[in-house]
Amino acid sequence: MDGAKRLTLSQHDRGYRYNRDSFILASFFEPHGAAAVADFCAGSGVVTALLAVSGKGRRFVALELSPRLAALARRNVSQSGGASVEVVVGDVMAASSLFRGRPFDAVISNPPYRKAGSGRVNPDPEKALARHEIAMTLEGLVRAAAATLKPGGTLTVVMLHARLNEYLALLTQNGFKPARMREVRSFAASPPILFLLEARLGESALDTLPPLILKSDEGGDSDEFKSLMAAYGL
Repeated sequence: MDGAKRLTLSQHDRGYRYNRDSFILASFFEPHGAAAVADFCAGSGVVTALLAVSGKGRRFVALELSPRLAALARRNVSQSGGASVEVVVGDVMAASSLFRGRPFDAVISNPPYRKAGSGRVNPDPEKALARHEIAMTLEGLVRAAAATLKPGGTLTVVMLHARLNEYLALLTQNGFKPARMREVRSFAASPPILFLLEARLGESALDTLPPLILKSDEGGDSDEFKSLMAAYGL
């Protein structure tokens, strides 16, 4: 992305609010020449906006269940320059009915991290849907991607590291092979908290990248994370 391009991202004062994971995911994503990219669980459209201004695709579809967040997404993706961006209000679990004929080269998603019934559910309904699998499941996401991707297409996600084995099993069950993976750690010596993973619908060899370290030993943001955010003018 041209460093001169600066995004102004809007979000509501209450309810769902985007965080650094959107930027980590967008930075990790590789289009591999993809023309049509779908952002499932798009929220306020931040990931789609980041990909569009970065030139990581030519046509984007942002799928979001909440009409309120979808309206905000339309505002955020309006800065996408020459890319074609459509925001669709709909359910990821019904993606195969919404998008027929395997239209996408790539699917990207920052889905809810926690299973329904695990941990404390946020009393704010919008936050609860974003954090817990209330309206969708990880299995449902993988199935939706498998049904809407072209053969050889990619699914790229960020997810809790504790769910890695579960996710790998779901990929195998739905015809995917892991292609690129990167752990995310708070500090160099700390255990991974998240993983970033690109899977391909069909055969692929796995490329494991060095961990992304978010914090320096002194406690501030790491040089790599600063560079990652600076690429978006932030």
